[in-house]
Amino acid sequence: MAFCFQANVSQAEYERAHREYLKQVQLPHDGQKLRTRRDLHVFQAAEHSRNESSLSRGEGHHHYSLYFPVAVSDDAEDVTVDHTALRFLLQGDHRRPRELEALVYLRTPVSRRLVLRRVIPQGEPAGSRWLELDATEAAVSWLEHGLENHGLELEFLHDGLPTRREVSHTTLNVFVTKEPGRKKRSTPEELMPLHKGRRSKCKGDNNKKCCRHELTVMFKDLKGFEFIVYPKGFDAGYCKGRCPPRYNPAHHHALLQSLLWKEDRKRVPKPCCAPSKLDQLMIVYFDETDSTQLKVSYWKNIQVLECACS
Repeated sequence: MAFCFQANVSQAEYERAHREYLKQVQLPHDGQKLRTRRDLHVFQAAEHSRNESSLSRGEGHHHYSLYFPVAVSDDAEDVTVDHTALRFLLQGDHRRPRELEALVYLRTPVSRRLVLRRVIPQGEPAGSRWLELDATEAAVSWLEHGLENHGLELEFLHDGLPTRREVSHTTLNVFVTKEPGRKKRSTPEELMPLHKGRRSKCKGDNNKKCCRHELTVMFKDLKGFEFIVYPKGFDAGYCKGRCPPRYNPAHHHALLQSLLWKEDRKRVPKPCCAPSKLDQLMIVYFDETDSTQLKVSYWKNIQVLECACS
C-alpha cells in the first residue's frame, strides 16, 4: 500500500467523477441489462483525540484516531469489495521537519496492527494537499471475513517523535460490486462479463486452438499509466492458439486462406489467431490541463471479447 501524491484532487471532485463513472457503467451494454451493480459508499471518520498508553508507542503519547463504521451489505445481495481508498487533507507544515512519517494501524479489540508506514520526503510540497491510501486489504477483512470493525488509526511522527498533525475531511471510499441473489463470491470473470463468442472462450480441449485467454492488467504496474485513477485493473484478454483449416474463421477470406494453405503451404500462410471483437473500457483519469480535476471517458478497442482465425 502507498500514498498517492500524483495530484491534489479534492474529495468532492473525487466523488463527482467516480459517481459519473459508476452511472455510465450501469447503463445497458449491447442491449442487455446488467445484473450486477457497482456502488460507491462514502464514510466520514468519527474523530477521537486522546492519550492511550496501552496502544501507544510509549506512555502518554498523543493519538489521533479514526473510526469508520463500515456496513455496505444486506441479506438480499452478495457484496464484493473492489477497491477502498482512504483520503484526507493534510494541512501545510511551515516548520519543514527533516522527515515526516505517516503510520496507519488497523485496530483490534486488544491491540493495533501496523498496515502502512509512509515517509514523506522533505522535498515534497509543504502546502496543504490531499493524500490517498489504498485501504482495500483492511476493508476486505472487515466486510468479507467477519472481523469486527474497530477502525483505522493514523499517527504522525516528526523526525521520529509523535506529534499532532492537522488532518481534515478524512473519508473512506469503498467501491463494491453487488449481485442480487448470489450466495458465493463473484469471480473476476463474473465481475467483468464477457461476450460469449462462438468458439472464443478457452475451455476443455479447445484451449490449444485459437481462443481467448484472460490477461489481468494492473495500471499501477505499467510505467506511464499513472494518469488512470480508476479502475485499478481489468481483464484485457489476449488471443492464442492454433488455426487448423476451417476452424473458427473470422470471415470468408480467412476460410479460403485456410483451405489454400492446406493444399499448398508454400503458396499462402496459415491464418493466425487474432482478436475479432474488441470492447471499450470506461476510465477515470487526471485532466491533462488541470491536475486537480478528473475526467471520465471511454478507452476504445482495449479489451478483447472474441478471438478468431484471420
